[in-house]
Amino acid sequence: EDAADRERAATFFRLAYESGGKASHVIASDMRMAEDLANGKIANFGNVTYVIFESGSAPIRKQFRLDLPLFIFSKDIPYVGVNFPYLQPIDSYTPYLRAEGGGVAVNTEKIADMDDIIRREFNDRLPGVILKTVLSSAIKAGAQYAAQQAVDGDWKILVAIGGSIFQGLLNDADLRTWTTLPKQISIAKLDTPVDGIIRINGSEIKVDTAGTNVILVKQMTAGGALIIRTFNFNNSRR
Repeated sequence: EDAADRERAATFFRLAYESGGKASHVIASDMRMAEDLANGKIANFGNVTYVIFESGSAPIRKQFRLDLPLFIFSKDIPYVGVNFPYLQPIDSYTPYLRAEGGGVAVNTEKIADMDDIIRREFNDRLPGVILKTVLSSAIKAGAQYAAQQAVDGDWKILVAIGGSIFQGLLNDADLRTWTTLPKQISIAKLDTPVDGIIRINGSEIKVDTAGTNVILVKQMTAGGALIIRTFNFNNSRR
């Protein structure tokens, strides 16, 4: 709406370009245009269409069980089993889309790898998760040991069996994750053709001929159906 907004936009584009390792040609182009807009060299971005492609699915969490056979050292030491989480990537995805319009064809370029982002956060938290899991298992084992020592005869055997089953059922790792996140996000930009037709994978998509259009495409697996929606920053979403 004013010069301060335009300068702020130019700053945000510079930050986006630098945070992406200065690798995105699309963001580099937008950064230069935002700077020209802030400096009064241009009045607007023109009539452009962005294609944002969310491909594949983010990694899911699995768990592996580690059973500690402490009964080898003493028959009074209960069973202790711990489950630790790990990430399993989903490899079925399409790396890029090809968009065509007005005689020009462009491929989307990767701007975010959710596998890397999630893996980094997972590894940062893993030491705390391991410590919490081991402490929880130790507390359960201690409670089971105390219960075994409080009874005699056949009751001790029953308590040991029940405690082992209890630990086996409740020592699962936390497997919650964002299953709806994509594996990768890529983007492309092209001048909106005068006929307003953009072709993606054989599909014709109609966009407004004026303003800034966004075509958001999501594909869960390689070869899967494309989920497409469009909107224009100058109009309400549809």
